[in-house]
Amino acid sequence: MHLQERRTAVFCRLLAGRKKPCIWVPLPSERVGPLAASLPVTIPQLGWSCVTMESIDDLDKLGELLRTSHEQVRSALRGKAAEPSDGGGTGV
Repeated sequence: MHLQERRTAVFCRLLAGRKKPCIWVPLPSERVGPLAASLPVTIPQLGWSCVTMESIDDLDKLGELLRTSHEQVRSALRGKAAEPSDGGGTGV
């Protein structure tokens, strides 16, 4: 019997309970900038970009950024599924 491994991944981190909410996405800042609706973009951690919002209402402006991030993570997971497994490894 073969059990399919279920892989999970994070495509965004929403930090809404702050004076200036922000959203982290696992994309390079060069890719995030054009999708960030003129909001400031920083690199808080290797592999992540952060968009700082004036209020949570700015989240409405970031739909394309969230779609892009989600698709990037889905593509990475599909790529991982196509690679031969060595019995170990980590998820995306």
